[in-house]
Amino acid sequence: MKKHISVALIGQPNVGKSTLFTLMTGVRQHIGNYPGVTVERKEGIALHNGIEFRIEDLPGIYALDATSPEEIIVHNALTNWNHDVAVNLVDASALARHLTLTLQLKDRGIPIVVAVTKNDIALEEGIAIDHTKLADLLGVPVVIGSAKDEGFTHAILDAVVKQSANSLGNKRHLTKEQRAAAAIAAAVSSTTLIGIGERSARIDRVVMHPIIQMPLFFLVLYLLFQMVFTLGDPLTGLLEGIFGWLGDTIGGLWGEQSNSLFKSFIVDGIIGGVGGVLSFTPNIFLLFFGIAFLEGSGYLARMAVIMDRYLTRFGLGGRSFLPMFLGFGCSVPAIMGARIIENKWERIATMMVIPFMSCSARLPVYVLLISAFIPEQYQGLAMFSIYLWGILMALAVAMLLRKTVLKSERTELLIELPRYALPTLSSLAMQTWNRGKHFLVKAGTVILAASTLLWGAATFPRADIPGGTPDEEAVRIQVEQSVMGHIGKAIEPAVALMGGDWRVGSALIAGLAAKEIFVSQMGILFSLGGEATEEDEGLRDKLRETYSPAAAIALLLFSLLSAPCIATFAIMRAETMSWKWPIIQFVGMTLIAYLTAVLAYTVGSAVI
Repeated sequence: MKKHISVALIGQPNVGKSTLFTLMTGVRQHIGNYPGVTVERKEGIALHNGIEFRIEDLPGIYALDATSPEEIIVHNALTNWNHDVAVNLVDASALARHLTLTLQLKDRGIPIVVAVTKNDIALEEGIAIDHTKLADLLGVPVVIGSAKDEGFTHAILDAVVKQSANSLGNKRHLTKEQRAAAAIAAAVSSTTLIGIGERSARIDRVVMHPIIQMPLFFLVLYLLFQMVFTLGDPLTGLLEGIFGWLGDTIGGLWGEQSNSLFKSFIVDGIIGGVGGVLSFTPNIFLLFFGIAFLEGSGYLARMAVIMDRYLTRFGLGGRSFLPMFLGFGCSVPAIMGARIIENKWERIATMMVIPFMSCSARLPVYVLLISAFIPEQYQGLAMFSIYLWGILMALAVAMLLRKTVLKSERTELLIELPRYALPTLSSLAMQTWNRGKHFLVKAGTVILAASTLLWGAATFPRADIPGGTPDEEAVRIQVEQSVMGHIGKAIEPAVALMGGDWRVGSALIAGLAAKEIFVSQMGILFSLGGEATEEDEGLRDKLRETYSPAAAIALLLFSLLSAPCIATFAIMRAETMSWKWPIIQFVGMTLIAYLTAVLAYTVGSAVI
């Protein structure tokens, strides 16, 4: 008996592959990308009866047509077969549709075990599958159960062991009689079910009703954001406190009067820079949790259908909606979420415009400028206008891209509406961790490098500061005479056209690490200290004394439309596997933001 067996999980989307993979492998799994594409590659280890199973969860596909990136990956995996057995998952309540893929696999001569999932749902809807007869007709082992049941996974692995021992004898094509018998069995077993099931159909009559669908759609989005920020903000505050305590504790090792460069590097560069961004981790993990819940419940597919007819007018599709929506939280996971878009050019266009959807890191900048310059009765309207303008710019740029450099035939939205279900907590936790971990690893390393670079730019060359200078004033002098300060003064003529000065230029450069750094940097440059926040009345007063309302409007628009942070730049590079698109995005957004800000300042100065 073999001690190591290699297994490939194959099936259509929403059949329960991810749940089964998680139950089999637990934490013994690795998530990466297939070479040359951004489709997730999931591999893991399962242990059963002293045997180690190396399991690969292949992307969900409907057929072996080799047109989408997922289908090409599965096609290549079958062509260059290096597994012992394929476990083909099929839905008990939609057997006819799912057995099409099964027959294609048999025609390839692949040794398979058919795992009939969602049997509990099928029984509730009056569908009974004779799996023994199905096994006879197909000539392969058939196991029936639910992907959530641990006993089902053990039965599958037992069948895999037996099939592995007989794999050489199974590499044959189906006879015409077997093909006809399997098709008949599939048709008979599914006659009591049409579409997505009576229970789900009843729910859809409400959820997808022309009058109800849009209000419910926005209610779900509102509840998702409320969950992310209501639960995430206290945790974010806790992390900020932890990083603040860590910085104070480590800084205390040098003494309060120490001017050690190494202390500054550790406390201000690494802990301050990386900690400031990682403090948003709870919001990001909660966002992924909410997405996993919507996906597992079946509503996410409906959201794509609802938005498809609107987004097609701008060259996008229903699948583009969710990544763009996630951009309101953070552009990094939003760009990663664009993987669900099959059409390559549509996917790139979506990723290119996601940063126009105003991320949460920009919010402190908006709050600071709006509260400082906009009358209280119009502040809510101003904030709404900023977000609306970002959406309109995203759609306009997407349309331009899809009609020019990213032109291609539109891919019709062909999406299976899965049955409504309550996802398991273990599956939600595993999906959340895998996606969140991906963010921490890919974004965290770049943030560390960017924080170090920006710290050096604000620290060197060392300024000659007279003794007895207050700490806040000493920090301002150092930044003014540093590389960052010199860059700010070098670009001051350009910034002046949008109503700013060298301070604004320096703060915008600092904001490349994380947009919210703009606020603390302005506090430093006005000798208010690096702890200044958007709620600081002293900073608001300084801004009102120094800049005009027209300059504030220009700066608001520049902050909204300008190039995203370094972490987003890095994720664009990773997801497109090219430097071209992140560079085009960075330069293009910077030009759009600058020209819009200059125009706004020019018009605003003449009107206000």
